[in-house]
Amino acid sequence: MSKITLERGEEYFAQNRVEYWDEEGTGAILATVLGKRRGSYKVHATIHPPLSGWCECPVRRNCKHMVAALLAVLAAREPQPLHDK
Repeated sequence: MSKITLERGEEYFAQNRVEYWDEEGTGAILATVLGKRRGSYKVHATIHPPLSGWCECPVRRNCKHMVAALLAVLAAREPQPLHDK
């Protein structure tokens, strides 16, 4: 994924363009992200490495909409405490 895609995804997240997301128990998310031209796009992405996903936008894979959706999920998660071994 290119640096510009990551930057644009961060911008979309900061602009609150993620309209909806839901985390599936399989380590994936479904989301709806508002685009600039055509309205909203549906996104399906994995939240565990390796990151991958698809989108309804013309780019189709690993796009700025996917980045924004993943950032929304991460932002909603509460930090997990570290446990001593």
